[in-house]
Amino acid sequence: MLPPAVDALYDAFKHPRAERPSLPLLPPVEARAYDHEVRGRVLDLIEHTPADELFTAGMVVQHEEQHDETMLATLQLRQDPPVLLGRRPLPPGRDVEPDRVFVGGGPFTLGVDAASEPFSLDNERPAHTVDVGPFWIGRVPVSNRQWREFIGDGGYQRQELWSARGWAHRTEAGLERPLFLTAEGTRRRFGVEEEVPAAEPVHHLGYFEAEAYARWAGGRLPTETEWEKACAWDPAARARRAWPSWAARACGRRRSGVPGQRVRLRGRADDRRRLGVDVVGLRSVAWLYADDLPRLQRPVLRRGLQGAAWRLPTAIAAVPPAVMRLPDR
Repeated sequence: MLPPAVDALYDAFKHPRAERPSLPLLPPVEARAYDHEVRGRVLDLIEHTPADELFTAGMVVQHEEQHDETMLATLQLRQDPPVLLGRRPLPPGRDVEPDRVFVGGGPFTLGVDAASEPFSLDNERPAHTVDVGPFWIGRVPVSNRQWREFIGDGGYQRQELWSARGWAHRTEAGLERPLFLTAEGTRRRFGVEEEVPAAEPVHHLGYFEAEAYARWAGGRLPTETEWEKACAWDPAARARRAWPSWAARACGRRRSGVPGQRVRLRGRADDRRRLGVDVVGLRSVAWLYADDLPRLQRPVLRRGLQGAAWRLPTAIAAVPPAVMRLPDR
């Protein structure tokens, strides 16, 4: 469908990210026409393919939706005039107290098997039993209001709140607030400067910042195993669930999508009993300790990002394995 010379331009193994902006790629009109043609042919093929032979198609859908996230991140990082104009505001959410919940200790099933989750990735397998001690965990994400309290209490200047590596990174990078927040208290979102909603979850934090906040709040970040037990394990049914129970009830089916609803958090100014910046049931992205190393064979200096954004497609917003990132990212 494409001349060989053009098709080779899209080979990620031949062209590193740094040189891709200078490549003579297809212009927008031609690229959309090519995408439309390919998508039409694929849909025609899927229509005549038995359901038990659609594994490859399902994985490609997940991969494409992950690239949609990457494109949004790129638009957030660009410095040119905004291109995402006329965005519809999110509907109002409900007030939620930033309290904690107790998760009892004991064994649970970590990970999945191909038979129960055929579209799971290889680093989510196999399912195996892990014994976890009891712990308390924050029920909702940390809000912008709570983070302002952390800043106002000298959170970015108090070395005792930071690990040695974290403080070295904070000093070298000159961190004073989350990325894209201004000194005036506004934020830049897709090229537009706007007010920061106090009740929304705080965004654009590195691991070291999350670690310092957790210590300031009197707790610590959860391990990956703790996060997954709190979010995915149903203690009554003694079984792993792909979605929080509230999401399944809201949409009427087990593999339901997370409702596209903004959650506003009503914070307490003196509440420092939280355990880190994690969430139970609600799917917000959270930094955590990557403790299940045998399953994924991870570099020990990396840390995990767990969870998903509110409006992610259902194909990639289940309980996934933690995405590994360097802690200064």
